[in-house]
Amino acid sequence: MGFGKRFVKKGPDEVTELQVETRAMHILGVRDHARAELRKKLKQRGYPDVRIDPVLDRLEETGYVDDERTSRVFARALVRDQWGPMRIRQKMMVKGFDGDTIADAIHEVIEEDEDKDEEETWIETATARVRQKFRKEPNELEKDEKEKAFRHLTYRGYSGSVSRAVLFT
Repeated sequence: MGFGKRFVKKGPDEVTELQVETRAMHILGVRDHARAELRKKLKQRGYPDVRIDPVLDRLEETGYVDDERTSRVFARALVRDQWGPMRIRQKMMVKGFDGDTIADAIHEVIEEDEDKDEEETWIETATARVRQKFRKEPNELEKDEKEKAFRHLTYRGYSGSVSRAVLFT
């Protein structure tokens, strides 16, 4: 049993929806969660499906659980932290967002900067990442540093074309 986690050791008839809702609100008090992620956490704590689903439906109806809002906030934070589009998608899928929600969130975050198209935005973000990591402008990097930077950008989720545009132009 982990520190601070309470596991339910009762049957489905002994657990009330109020208990599940209380635990869900505690979890949501820390940060917003995707519906699937919240469901997974409640399930890990031993709550039965027959009690989880109605609670999640109610929380969704009242706006406490909103996958679209949560996905935009999460995508915005990942872009701000200079992650690339492929890694953002991967991290959001782990959190339980579906493909359409992920695509919409990334597109919406990128569209916030109306002056640039999507490719320009990713190039700018990747350039900032290289500057932060290597403390140099990308065109000042030596050959071995450029190779290291290329691997780093790939790990961070940037496409090869964006990485090449940042490092080799």
